[in-house]
Amino acid sequence: MLWLGLALAGKLLGAHLPERAREAIESDRIVADLVRRSEQWLRKGPAAPRSRLAEAQYALRGGECFRDRAPMWRYFRERVFRPNEKDRAWLKLPRPLGFLYWLLRPLRLLRDYGFRRGNRSE
Repeated sequence: MLWLGLALAGKLLGAHLPERAREAIESDRIVADLVRRSEQWLRKGPAAPRSRLAEAQYALRGGECFRDRAPMWRYFRERVFRPNEKDRAWLKLPRPLGFLYWLLRPLRLLRDYGFRRGNRSE
């Protein structure tokens, strides 16, 4: 995360970076990828749509060790796997069967998002 912050400061703000920092940044493929994504998102602006998966991938790539990634995994789990109102609206279940939404959510997501990629190529 330090290298990412320094790389963005150098690239976007013209900050002078020490040679050692520039070498570390240039040799790190993950930082290069995160800088590229950051620039794309910044150019598009905050209102530009981004997929939850893209956001999660970005966050998970930024963590250096498991301790850094653990909060991101929790966030990812909450955003992707936890059933929400769309799941409940898709299929009405009695309250005692509410736990089934955890199993049905992947099916609803596949229905909503899984087949879009195939339709684009046609």
